Amino acid sequence: ATMMNNLVTKDFLKQNLNIPQLSEQRRIGRFLSNIDQLIAVKAAT
Repeated sequence: ATMMNNLVTKDFLKQNLNIPQLSEQRRIGRFLSNIDQLIAVKAAT
């Protein structure tokens, strides 16, 4: 395995990142928030 000791900004900026559209990010956020709420309810019982 190769280990990277640091990340140089210019190298980072060369990377292609697949980022979902904002609407999809919001759907994911709501989904995760719902899971958090379910976990909290389960932990409280």
